[in-house]
Amino acid sequence: MYCSITARDCQRQSNNFRPKFSDEECITISLWGIANQKFEVKAVYDFIKDYWEGWFPDLPSYQNFNRRVCNLCGIFEQIAAYMITESGIDFFVLDYILDSMPVIVANEKRSGTAKTAGELCNKGYCASKKMYYYGVKLHALVQKQYQALPNLFAAWVTPASEADLSSAEENLGFIRDINLFCDKAYICKAWKAELTRRNVTKVQKTKIRQIRPK
Repeated sequence: MYCSITARDCQRQSNNFRPKFSDEECITISLWGIANQKFEVKAVYDFIKDYWEGWFPDLPSYQNFNRRVCNLCGIFEQIAAYMITESGIDFFVLDYILDSMPVIVANEKRSGTAKTAGELCNKGYCASKKMYYYGVKLHALVQKQYQALPNLFAAWVTPASEADLSSAEENLGFIRDINLFCDKAYICKAWKAELTRRNVTKVQKTKIRQIRPK
């Protein structure tokens, strides 16, 4: 799969960049760590160094490993997208739910001074929790399943301050021929007209309990 990923999603290095510790090894280590419930880069690195170092003789220092993981972020996005397409989506089911949730890096008291991951995070307001926070928003489009958790169809991250509506308009240009359930944050006459043109029926999420299998 790695070889099929486009060049723009790989590390931006010179043509002479041929490290002993390969991209494939870095990706394998990261995914194996996650599979073993290690969700931070440092935890993944320590896990591999303690138990699997013999398999990776060219394992670099933690600082260099962390840098490589960051450089490969585009590839991890591609892998996630591939896994989503294999997640059991039933293309005969037309009911989808759209929503977002805050990923809080710093709470309300520190939201004005926090600087962690400043290239992605910023200060925003969560209406459902009635609080300001510093972080990002996780957006998800899921396919409903009757009496079961929905299947993830698409997901993306934005800075906390970005409105749900503008994010949906930017990232959901591909949806067609579905019933879309969402809350009042996505109310917009222009977007509704655009969805109608693509045969997308937009329904307020308060009616989601009315969904039943045919």
